[in-house]
Amino acid sequence: PRRFFLKQRSGKQKTWSYLSKRFKYLPVLGSVHASDLVYTYGPGELMDYLIHFVTNLDPNGGSSPWWPQYTTACPDLMTFLLSNGTSITQDAYRADGFDHITHITLALAI
Repeated sequence: PRRFFLKQRSGKQKTWSYLSKRFKYLPVLGSVHASDLVYTYGPGELMDYLIHFVTNLDPNGGSSPWWPQYTTACPDLMTFLLSNGTSITQDAYRADGFDHITHITLALAI
């Protein structure tokens, strides 16, 4: 659903997306739903991006690393690394499989 939504909206409005590799401490499971909320609303880079986005409709500004927009031509994700750094990665993880499932879901909608 996330990637489908981003593909649908990216040509119509500015979009950004991220991947968090932080807070994945549970053995076998990795992380739990909403585990990044502590990081979002607490001190840190993601909080800075949130403040910039709320005030300017753009997460960029200040001293935080540049967060590129997500587009269908260049599906960049801001990746928050375990080591508290960031990097830019392509949103290609299992893309073919998710696209196939999305296609089937839309074709066979109830």
